[in-house]
Amino acid sequence: MSLPSSITPCISQDALSRVSRFYSGGPEDAIAEILQNSRRAGASCVDIDLLNRAGHPVLTIRDDGIGIDDPAALLALGHSGWGDKIAQAEDPAGMGVFSLAGLRVEYRSYSHSAKSGWRVIIDGDAWSHQRPIAIEPFDHSNGTEIHIDMPEAWESRGFERVVEQVARYYPLRVFWQGTELDRADWLADAHFIEQWESGRIGVYRNRHRHLSGEPTINFHGLTVRATLPHLSEVDGARWTVLYDVGPISPLQLVLPARKDVIQTASLDALKTACQAAIFRAIAAESSHRLSHEDWLRAANLDISLPAADSSLNIWIPPVADYRSRHRGSPLRCEPMIVIDELEPDLAQSASRAIGDGSILGGRLVDAEPRFAGYDWYDELPRIIDFSFTVRRGDTIFQHSETDRFIGEPSGSADAILLEPVFADARAVSPIAAGILIMKEPYGCDDLSDPTIILGPQARFDVAALTSLLEDAAFCPSDDKAADSYETQRAYFVSEARQVAAELLLGEDKAILLQLEDILRNHRWMIPEQRTVSITVSRNEITLAYIENTPPSP
Repeated sequence: MSLPSSITPCISQDALSRVSRFYSGGPEDAIAEILQNSRRAGASCVDIDLLNRAGHPVLTIRDDGIGIDDPAALLALGHSGWGDKIAQAEDPAGMGVFSLAGLRVEYRSYSHSAKSGWRVIIDGDAWSHQRPIAIEPFDHSNGTEIHIDMPEAWESRGFERVVEQVARYYPLRVFWQGTELDRADWLADAHFIEQWESGRIGVYRNRHRHLSGEPTINFHGLTVRATLPHLSEVDGARWTVLYDVGPISPLQLVLPARKDVIQTASLDALKTACQAAIFRAIAAESSHRLSHEDWLRAANLDISLPAADSSLNIWIPPVADYRSRHRGSPLRCEPMIVIDELEPDLAQSASRAIGDGSILGGRLVDAEPRFAGYDWYDELPRIIDFSFTVRRGDTIFQHSETDRFIGEPSGSADAILLEPVFADARAVSPIAAGILIMKEPYGCDDLSDPTIILGPQARFDVAALTSLLEDAAFCPSDDKAADSYETQRAYFVSEARQVAAELLLGEDKAILLQLEDILRNHRWMIPEQRTVSITVSRNEITLAYIENTPPSP
């Protein structure tokens, strides 16, 4: 065989043997394609009925459109037979009829050119063979009527529900067994709607139904997947969009089933239009919480927006257990001091000295880097670190987030001074602090790791210091081999109570407190109205009941 001098695109006749695999074979695709053709034919309504013929179910679909003028176009793969206006507006593929491939189907319609009604019966095996199928005259003067022998797979689908789903966003009236089906506006409940390319963009605020892979475009009742823009405000609303195609569609859909959109310049233009629609919807609100980056994107689309609402969350010192972290409520109209995210041990120690920040001239609030760029945010004073200076006799050392000092034993100090480190390097008078908890970065999460230093200003009882140690150092393990969260926490709190007692009360009282904790957890073993005396030494334990003495008269 010699090589050809050129090649020409063509469709192999072998493709006809595979037409039954062009579609899923389900009733949804078939009914959707038939409804689209009824709409293109100018129908005002579509009637769908399920009949029983000699014990076999037959689905009939009829419309009042202009009919099929050329029966030969019916099975011409890739030739739609529609006029130029429909072809330019919708780009019909000429493949929809093959959604019925493999089924016995009867078409009845009217040809205006021939001024005659006609019908054709296509047996199930005739779809994939190049055998002539007879067209016969038939008394039919209006629209198109299709009779489909229902396959068993369709019968088991709950057919009324299938028809309801396909017709839900269809623009024409659809009747099932004589009853008109409910239809819905694709953009129902949209927060904001604007026109684009003869279609409509609907903008939704906090729309719950927004899942990956969910249809976002309505093509005359056929819902299609496409990734369209969405946007979330900082601690605020989430904005999403849907698009309802108009009479002239700028989009091209993946053939033959039209379930996805082809990536074209028109789709890019739609995405840009959707992004602009979201920003215009936000512009109509009384305020917004857009990041500065999104605010700039709006400006690049010639949409002018004010700066984001100037509120920030009140700072709550972070705790080591990420599952127990909380965010403060929004603060506005007060002097604010932004504080960067710091490690829990340092933040918890500092918070005991500076409180809510009033001592520094403003309320402490969480940093929100997404607002960086707004004048109001950039002008706020910002704490980037806390520097502690500790004096123990002749020893003086410093400890901060960026310069951690490790190695000192726990205990008391002659003085602990705290200096907030501001981004603008402003001078701040040192503040006397009552405690400093120093933990190694990525250290273990038991109390053998942190150093706990108490200053003269320390005002803690055992319960308060135990709670502080839990906030600063308890971080449960998620390892499969670890105990449950509750068990890990109970063990840590018990250990923290012992450490707190030793620091505040001394070793002897701490031992008594530990024994008390152990016994408290076993009081249930003592019978009602009975008292047990326990004497414990290193080598001996003595227990005895004490007879209860009735009170004196």
